Amino acid sequence: MKRRLLILTILLMHGVFTFAQDIHFSQFKNAPVMINPANTGFFEDAHRFVLNSRSQWSSVTVPYRTYSFSYDMQPAYRLLQNDMLGVGFWMYGDKAGDSEFGTIQASLSLSYIFSLSAKDNNYLSFGFMGSWAERSMNYNKLYFDQQYNGEFYDPSLYSGEEAGGKSFNYFDFNLGAHWKYKPQKEQYYNLGLSLNHITRPHQSFKNDNTNRLPVKGIFYGDMSLPLMQGQSLIPGFMSAFQGSAAEIVLGSAYKYVLSSKRMTYSALQSGVYYRFGDAIILTTALEYQRWHLGISYDINVSDLNTASQGRGGFEISLSYKLPRKDIHRRKVIPCPIF
Repeated sequence: MKRRLLILTILLMHGVFTFAQDIHFSQFKNAPVMINPANTGFFEDAHRFVLNSRSQWSSVTVPYRTYSFSYDMQPAYRLLQNDMLGVGFWMYGDKAGDSEFGTIQASLSLSYIFSLSAKDNNYLSFGFMGSWAERSMNYNKLYFDQQYNGEFYDPSLYSGEEAGGKSFNYFDFNLGAHWKYKPQKEQYYNLGLSLNHITRPHQSFKNDNTNRLPVKGIFYGDMSLPLMQGQSLIPGFMSAFQGSAAEIVLGSAYKYVLSSKRMTYSALQSGVYYRFGDAIILTTALEYQRWHLGISYDINVSDLNTASQGRGGFEISLSYKLPRKDIHRRKVIPCPIF
């Protein structure tokens, strides 16, 4: 019992730094619509499908599991000097810990992508996302000190806690901007900024409007630096701030193109990132034609390491893009797989 309380305390302290209010993926670049609504429709081809899955803390307590799906497209392009419109849908489900604290969220996003150059290599996008979410928990899975009668645990005893409702729902809104510049084929630059929970929705099972979700700001970027032919270095970062919590990720990936031909395009990526105060993130990815498969693993290096023994979270992402019907039309946004 004391060991479980110690682990729970460490987890709660750990959440103060790594911002436990929202879900997060170590492969933040492979969850584009989640990280910024301005990424909606901001890609080559016509349609994009993305799946994400993450499992964390299975070695310490009941695993935290998160699943995500997004679809976005460009219903209109070549507008007003090559501007474009993007629309998308994103949803996720999350379940955490002994109480099965869960969140289900469905979102619609809209973006407008401005062309800043006649060469189709410089774009600025602004996006908006509206969401509906429900949070729930299972009180029957929780244990309290007052339910121990001195000899054994008795669930019929009053817990002494005011549980409140079993679920609540709310609406949420996000805003964002994203800039992309690609001066040459194997070189590009990305910068993005998003503000989440701008209306600060309530977060209480007891209808307490004073408990609200803090606004979260996300700033991120990456670039591709060509090395030898078919090889490039891709450093990147992501920082998120929400209330008193923060998450900062910094690292780089190495990309090697196996085949640059359009019909057989394939490439491998491997990288190492560091989430400050939390974990070392090992990543690998395989690209084949319009498919992208990413796998990562978090090696825990925080104070929780004593209980986790270095084991953190396993994550997988899968994306696919459908081409435009007119394949002879010149490309709209010369961007990498993102």
